Amino acid sequence: MKLKHQLNFSFIALIFIVLGLAAYVFYSLLLNMLIDNQFNELRAKGQAFVNEMKGQKEEVIAEELKRLSAPPGNAGNINVLLVNMNEKKLLFSSLSSEATNTFSKKLQYDPSKALRGVWNTSGGQYVAETFQLISNDGRMALVLATPLTGLKELQWNIAVKLFLILGIGGIIAFILSTIITRRLVTPLSHVNTALKQMTKRQFDDIENVKAGGEIGEVAVSVSQMAEELKKYMNTQTYFFQNASHELKSPLMTIRGYAEGIKDGVFSGREAQEGLKLIINESDRMKALVTEMVLLAKLETEENIYHVRQVSVKEVMSKAVERLTPLVNESHKIIHIHDCLEELGLIQADADKLMQAFLNILSNALRHANKMIEIKYYNEKGYIKVDIADDGPGISNEILPYIFHRFIKGSQGQTGLGLAISRAIVEGCGGDISACNQETGGAVFTLSFPKA
Repeated sequence: MKLKHQLNFSFIALIFIVLGLAAYVFYSLLLNMLIDNQFNELRAKGQAFVNEMKGQKEEVIAEELKRLSAPPGNAGNINVLLVNMNEKKLLFSSLSSEATNTFSKKLQYDPSKALRGVWNTSGGQYVAETFQLISNDGRMALVLATPLTGLKELQWNIAVKLFLILGIGGIIAFILSTIITRRLVTPLSHVNTALKQMTKRQFDDIENVKAGGEIGEVAVSVSQMAEELKKYMNTQTYFFQNASHELKSPLMTIRGYAEGIKDGVFSGREAQEGLKLIINESDRMKALVTEMVLLAKLETEENIYHVRQVSVKEVMSKAVERLTPLVNESHKIIHIHDCLEELGLIQADADKLMQAFLNILSNALRHANKMIEIKYYNEKGYIKVDIADDGPGISNEILPYIFHRFIKGSQGQTGLGLAISRAIVEGCGGDISACNQETGGAVFTLSFPKA
């Protein structure tokens, strides 16, 4: 069963259960409420009549009772029964003959046998209340009674109106539940469609799902995931294309020289130069494959990092020290600015972090004209490092993709160094970015949370 139908069925069942229970409870209590209300009315009218007729003659009392009472059997109105307790005779009754006989027998002309509550008679059920009345002719017993059938009719009339109101409310609730269900399920259906399109790699066909609340957040997450997967697939395609190109070129060179030497095309010094070129191209292929394997491990293996507390300045100093011969050979300068504040430590893999620093410094060294500057500083709980050069900077075409695989400038090598650096920095919990300085040259900013 689809979610839409499940929700509709649940709403309908809930509405029927709630309305059914409410109707049952109300209908059950309604008669008791009407009986209690009738008792109060009988008690109030009877007490008022007793106080008014106190000390009056039988004839006056009987005449007033005719005004108070209803015709025999008139449902919903007050019927009266008046008995002279001294002479033990019936003075007046507006009840039916069957009810009159029943009440008279129950009273037995004895005031101690008061009639109160709901009484069953051969003429029907009555709500009755008994009062003692003192007149000039002696003591009297006054019984006020209302037929229960009248109250039951009133109960049914009220219940019918209530059921009608509840029915209309149920229909409105069902319509609202259907609308709400559609608003909930429709975005989910669109999200499901988008997920199916993602499995088929139809990223361009995925549309943004408009929804609010948690479903809207899920829809946004799905859209973002689709964009990331699209970028990833494009990166993978680009990676394989570039990897094939980077490996194919040296292989063709090696094959060409090898066949030339074998066929005697190259001999003597040319053969020696060809062998050196084969060795150089083999070394370049080895370095390329090594970096590709390292990058794959950094991005996939979970236990490749051996994290501990390290000092960024110490790791950077060791990286600079390793590059000293290359720096001297290129006649360039690496200037490290003094940091007056205490930097603190970070959680990182020192060896891999040094590899990241070496890659970035080597890249800066290739592009710098004369100087590379390194700055350390604290910012909002992070330790940041700026590595800047005074070279031509990064072209705007490749700046957004500078950390992607096989993206390299005019003096680049394998195109994997900065991608490896990004993987290492992010694997150590940090972040890396690049931009061009207004004064010229590129600057790489590394940010690490303090330990």
